[in-house]
Amino acid sequence: MESITIVRRSSCVKNYLTTGVRCVILMPSPKRSIPFVFKVKCMPPQDLILGLAEYALQKPGTLLMNSLTMEMVQKYPQVIAQLCVELPTVSWGTVLNVGESDDGLVLEIPVKQERLAEHIQSFSTVQDAQWAPRDGHIYMSVPTDGSVPAEMIQTWIDDAYQIVSDKLDDRGRFLIERIAVPGDQHQLIRELTERLGLSMRNSEIATLIRPAILLRSRMVEGDEVIPLGASKLGGLPDLPDAVDWPTFELEGDEKPLAFLGQFDLAEAADCPQAFSGLPKSGLLSLFSVWGWITEEEFDPEFPEGPENAPGWTVMLHTPAASSLSRREPPDELFLFHPAPIEMIPVLSLPNHAEEPEVAALGWDDDTWETFDRMQADFRSILWGHYLNDVSALATHSLVGGYAMFQQEYPEDLVGTDKRMLIQIGSDGNTTMAWGDGGELTFYVDTSALQQGRFEGIECHYQCG
Repeated sequence: MESITIVRRSSCVKNYLTTGVRCVILMPSPKRSIPFVFKVKCMPPQDLILGLAEYALQKPGTLLMNSLTMEMVQKYPQVIAQLCVELPTVSWGTVLNVGESDDGLVLEIPVKQERLAEHIQSFSTVQDAQWAPRDGHIYMSVPTDGSVPAEMIQTWIDDAYQIVSDKLDDRGRFLIERIAVPGDQHQLIRELTERLGLSMRNSEIATLIRPAILLRSRMVEGDEVIPLGASKLGGLPDLPDAVDWPTFELEGDEKPLAFLGQFDLAEAADCPQAFSGLPKSGLLSLFSVWGWITEEEFDPEFPEGPENAPGWTVMLHTPAASSLSRREPPDELFLFHPAPIEMIPVLSLPNHAEEPEVAALGWDDDTWETFDRMQADFRSILWGHYLNDVSALATHSLVGGYAMFQQEYPEDLVGTDKRMLIQIGSDGNTTMAWGDGGELTFYVDTSALQQGRFEGIECHYQCG
């Protein structure tokens, strides 16, 4: 009697969905002369990766990095190669990273050196990821072709999380706890000052706190999904028909300014007063030569001559009752990808000792350095919670508050009435990349703004 091995299709499919292993069903052919082979395809790498990322994100304190969300990765599979799950505040805190090899996407997972040989012996497709050893561990490269069951990879993620979490110190555990639930931001600042022994400076620190609005962008396919007049970065501006696209005279010709974004001021007014003098309604649209970049060059190609000459930057305020239409771009103008923005009220602290408010306090170097550590932890908590990026220098966009300076404080701002209105950071959702992860920071003349005029606009460009 012929012996035939049969794998039930139902159980096989269940196994396929949960583990990603390759399954083969052997059935007799109608003539019983040759076997019929039914192959169940391996789970698509994207599905396997997403399932494992969701598993890793269930671990306490882990975050999805690179300003991604699971919704974004599911909707736009092309960004899956940027997926990285980390335990923040830890050096080399990656728990699960997606990499690329000649054979496709791979998973890079922390592992103890002595355990890697065991894994390779059990699964020959596992390799050393060739990351430099750090903190007593290395990283292994795991293929996503189904040769390693998902359940096994989950156990490796368990081990990886333990490796990384064992490196947390008291500060790291506190930050992770607050990233999950920041709570009242004023109270958070007081907690941080107490932890660093700055409680005697609470009254001075309170004078430095400014309300601000964090602009959190979201990836979308195009401008057509963004309502007319909605807040956004990049894309095409919504303007009244009677308003021309702003231009700047360059060598006798009128060159259109780059469109950077528009902001619904009624939405901004719902947040605590982030900037005195702004209208309570209408649309504020931002155009500037500082957006003159190309697909090959991320540094702005601004005109020759004195920086921030009149006309370099234009802010248009369109009253709320105005009829708007989405304006088509002039020829040969680089467009940034559109990204709707959510306005989130936050508190802001200075990150540079030469900010006039800080300089006026007359702190010594030790006091400033301790405060600087405190404000960096405060930013790490906010950016970790809202942006999935725990770096205190994480590039971001902000209305009001303090600018983030990666380099020196602009000397020409000292002693003036100019104050930061908008900072626009590098952002993958908008394809804005100011040099090496930098920012454009726009200052306005506060006395002119109090009279309803957007004049004396000055932009400072800094990158890492």
